Amino acid sequence: MSWTPKRGGKKISINLWLHQSLDILWLANGLIFAVLLFASGRSGCGRVDAVAPGKPVYAFAYDVHSVCVNTAALTELGITSSTPNPPGGTIKRDSEGHATGYIDETAFRNIVLPFLDARASENENEASLTAVQRAYRETGVTTACDMCFNESDLMTFRRAAEAGKLTSRLIAYWRVNNTGSVEDNIAQVHRVAALAVEHTSPWLPVVGIKMILEQSTAAPPRPLPAGDRCAMCNAAVIVLSPAQAPERQPRRQNH
Repeated sequence: MSWTPKRGGKKISINLWLHQSLDILWLANGLIFAVLLFASGRSGCGRVDAVAPGKPVYAFAYDVHSVCVNTAALTELGITSSTPNPPGGTIKRDSEGHATGYIDETAFRNIVLPFLDARASENENEASLTAVQRAYRETGVTTACDMCFNESDLMTFRRAAEAGKLTSRLIAYWRVNNTGSVEDNIAQVHRVAALAVEHTSPWLPVVGIKMILEQSTAAPPRPLPAGDRCAMCNAAVIVLSPAQAPERQPRRQNH
């Protein structure tokens, strides 16, 4: 089936027209949300509270390195003024020490994402993966690279692979979270090294790890405010082989 504009023009499929319409609606919704946030005159999570009071809201940054949440979300996450910043992450606070709703890096990875992953059902995860696989097929994508793979992702992809539902290849880099313990961090690397041996299928090779480092390889031109630390953070990426030791020095890349 196809659709042709009444005033003439190029004929397009109904499916493509629907996708384009949904994209436009999504962008318009995001624009309205952003305008309402800044028009509220509030700061931090108060802006989100002004738009969606009472209901938890999680607004991910496009690079998935941080999230902005409202007061309801802070409450269900259990984040208070006494919650410490984990190594390599920030729970941004106001002048009185209260969380503003901006959470980045390992604080985002170690606190927010595990909480949300635990709330998602297997059916929801599988439906999301099915939708992505369908979109890839429709746009000709044959291979993707995930730089923040985790246990929840692995279980979902394993079930899909066993059911023969994967139609595109995923190259997985496992996110190693800095726990503040050398032993725990090395244990995560050993876990990924085992997965690299186990997952040799072309549909889901686990090929390396990704870490977020606190220091930059080059000194910044000026002191960075606490909320701007992401601007100079580095990603260290290691490609694993079965014989590699986890103590190997990573190659740093600006990210």
